[in-house]
Amino acid sequence: MSSHALINHNTLCLTLLSLSAVAHAQTDTPVPLSKSYPPVEVVNTRLEYRQFEKVEITGSSIVRKEQTQALPVHIMTREDIRRTGLKSITEVVQSMPLMGNFVETSQIGMVAGGYSNAAIHGIPTGTLVLVDGLRLAPFGRATMVGPERASVDLSTLPLADIERIEVLTDGASSLYGTDAIAGVVNIILRKERKGFEITADYLRPGGGAGQGWVSSIGWGKGQLARDGYSLMVTAEVSKRQELLGTDRLYASAAQYEFEAGGQRYAATGPYHTVFTSPATLRERASITNTTGRFINQLYQNGSCTEKSLSFAGQAACFRNAYPSLGIYPSEENQRLHARGELALSHGHTAFTDLLVGHTTAIQSNNWWPVVRSAYGLPPESAAYPLAQQAGLDPANTRLLWMPDLPALRSASLQTNGRLTTGIHGEWQEWHYRSSAYFAQSRALSQSENFGDLNYSSIGIPYDGVWNNNNVMLPLNASNPLVGQLETLRGGLKTDSMGTTRLYGLQANTSRTLAEIDGKDVMLSLGIDLRTETSQFRNQKPETQQIGPAQFDAKRQVQAVYGELQVPVTQTWEINLGARSDRYSDLGTTNNAKIFSRWEITPAWSMRGSMGTGFRGPSVTQTQLLGNPFVWGQSNLSLSCNSQQQTIVNNLSASTGVTGTCNSNALPYVLGNGNPDLKPEKSTQFSWGAAFMPHRNLRLSADLWAVQIRDTINYVSDELVLSYPERYAANYRLIPAGFSINGLTPGSLALYLPQQNLGVTEKSGIDFEAQWRHPGEWGRWNFFAQATYLLHSRTKSTADAEFRSDLGRHDPLTGTVSPRLRMRMIGGFSRENWSTQLIMNHTSSYQDASIYATSLSDGTSNKVSHRVASFTTWDMQASKAIGRQMDLRLGVRNVFNRPAPLSFAQTSSQVFGANTIYSNLWGRSLELGMTIRF
Repeated sequence: MSSHALINHNTLCLTLLSLSAVAHAQTDTPVPLSKSYPPVEVVNTRLEYRQFEKVEITGSSIVRKEQTQALPVHIMTREDIRRTGLKSITEVVQSMPLMGNFVETSQIGMVAGGYSNAAIHGIPTGTLVLVDGLRLAPFGRATMVGPERASVDLSTLPLADIERIEVLTDGASSLYGTDAIAGVVNIILRKERKGFEITADYLRPGGGAGQGWVSSIGWGKGQLARDGYSLMVTAEVSKRQELLGTDRLYASAAQYEFEAGGQRYAATGPYHTVFTSPATLRERASITNTTGRFINQLYQNGSCTEKSLSFAGQAACFRNAYPSLGIYPSEENQRLHARGELALSHGHTAFTDLLVGHTTAIQSNNWWPVVRSAYGLPPESAAYPLAQQAGLDPANTRLLWMPDLPALRSASLQTNGRLTTGIHGEWQEWHYRSSAYFAQSRALSQSENFGDLNYSSIGIPYDGVWNNNNVMLPLNASNPLVGQLETLRGGLKTDSMGTTRLYGLQANTSRTLAEIDGKDVMLSLGIDLRTETSQFRNQKPETQQIGPAQFDAKRQVQAVYGELQVPVTQTWEINLGARSDRYSDLGTTNNAKIFSRWEITPAWSMRGSMGTGFRGPSVTQTQLLGNPFVWGQSNLSLSCNSQQQTIVNNLSASTGVTGTCNSNALPYVLGNGNPDLKPEKSTQFSWGAAFMPHRNLRLSADLWAVQIRDTINYVSDELVLSYPERYAANYRLIPAGFSINGLTPGSLALYLPQQNLGVTEKSGIDFEAQWRHPGEWGRWNFFAQATYLLHSRTKSTADAEFRSDLGRHDPLTGTVSPRLRMRMIGGFSRENWSTQLIMNHTSSYQDASIYATSLSDGTSNKVSHRVASFTTWDMQASKAIGRQMDLRLGVRNVFNRPAPLSFAQTSSQVFGANTIYSNLWGRSLELGMTIRF
């Protein structure tokens, strides 16, 4: 068949299918087979610009004539996203039931940058995020040690231009290379627009705090198939206020009562203090005696004021600092997407695509520094008579003070972008696509109080003698200290800046080699060339030793890959894929995959896959700096036993630094890059079945399992401190010159660089159901998606025991994997309006252990309770007014259900709630409008 005839044959088939679909939508009456049709004239004339796109499937490099569902790909279309009412790409991706253990916006204080990621099946470091099949630059402030931030930040992608999101829940290193162990999130952007479109959405959580809006304007001209070109540009802007702890008191109480093991307990979070404003008075009998009496103005009329905690046996109360901290940061986003396509001669198309996003996130997350006065307050001091009235000896009384002002803030600024240009089409029966791209992510971390804030400049030294009566007065407009303290904030200044870049060239081609019983044997080949760079600069002199000062890293990657599709029978096909990657710093890794689909009957089909995968360490992690740096502090103490003393002596002899071991001290943790890191390796398996009795009902289930070996991690401080002789290489002395932030040169410290250490195993079942029913009054629709985990366990080293986080908190990894996450969407649509009801569910789990006080006998015990399941209901409705306007109304968390009590801390700003599996926005009203012209 000639190419022209093939085009016209496809035109005829598509026309008949379209007419059939229209007829079915208009009536449920079957068309009799005997009905005659007028003859169809086939005109063998090539349309000037008409080109037909074949199907490209995430997870396969073969361009097909049709989607065969040989892979477990879950698709959310633009219409599906509209039904959920979600307003950002981060919310859309992280709300999927198959996601878990991701980083979300409330964790800005813990990850030192506004970073939010995707984590298929709870494996964030094994989830690859693509946009239109190409990579983006990973988060700009990549980490050298500690929790990784080597994935793509989602927050700067425009939701307004999302065509669909394809999530492959199967390993795909045989096609995409590194990072695709757990699967792939491929975000497909729109390619064309027609005319102007303006959208505006307003969001108002309960209580009015945390309000925000999202607006976009899009313009497009030309249709490639009709006009031979297309142009489009979309700009999206959003803004949202900060949600503070005081706006959600149930998540910022600092002290909670709960039941565990049939007893009642009370647990108190770390963000409470006896340093208050007005200042607390504390009596001390001697400089070595830590007992004594306390008094402060939070204790009035025999009880504590609101937002303060009881201080047993004292006429004083603890200040609760959580209400002043931010739960979710304020955010401002600007995003731009522009694309142009031009049809060239002989079926080729050139395109250019630009994607730019900028995000500013600011959160109140730092206490003001505390101060204390020395002994011997003068009689004219405001504290002197107060101490006398309380029966304290003024000569042995100290002032404990911390400003009760809005918390000091930190900020994260990101600018991400990608410029792509390329050409695609067909040449001598080869369907090809080639792209050259440049991607960059720049992330800045800023904070108020750029230096070490102290109050000496206003006459209040940290541990001196002062007579400032204003510390005994409330910090209100009449207190001159307020203005002086606000000046000391210093404004937001850059602490550090990181930049990652990708320079890439990717090309692939596929074609039909032969036919077997009318089914195509197809082959695809491709190359992937890229250069990765990472740069970091610490611009805060006070923390040059806390984190790396600076580095510049670079690597090159060359890869080739191929895939072969073989139809064994009319109903059974097998695909074989393989890829070889060569890293300039890691060597070569080869991976392969086999996947297959068997159509048992027209209604039943099965699919399965087996393969290997890998995840290379980031280019940052493999850099070795001249000196180690401090990146944390253990919460376990040194014992200074004979083994640790021997280590100190040996280190002193080898370094020339006089070493010391301070018994019961919490050691600092030193880190560095590791050029000996190797890729993590994985094997994965999946098997699934789909049932589609008719086109309006589809059910599917996929069993999956993945094992990851040589996982990149660091030896736990628990092991290093418990077995000093075995882990002697993991001890260091604080280097000479490290004298800030409480560091003492020569002190024994832990050295915990990243290493290839352990194993991770996960398995589960993904379910999906889709149903629709067109009736006389409209169309009913139902969609359900769920992930049920069977196993989720890790071991920190090859010889350690497996530890599970399935339905429980694992203190070693700090993670929780609920057994079940589920979402159901049901709705009804008519010609110009629709309404949807959405249910989101996360199952219960065993909480993190915490020291709590028994309410029956007052003893302190380490206990854990069961976190309740969390289910919320959302409602969305829309109405079309003509073809030019749409109106939207939504209510999130209709019943205003608060998050269940959980001590599995996911955010340093929140105590008593898990922000990954239960958001704290509460009931929220959403209003929106779209205008087209």
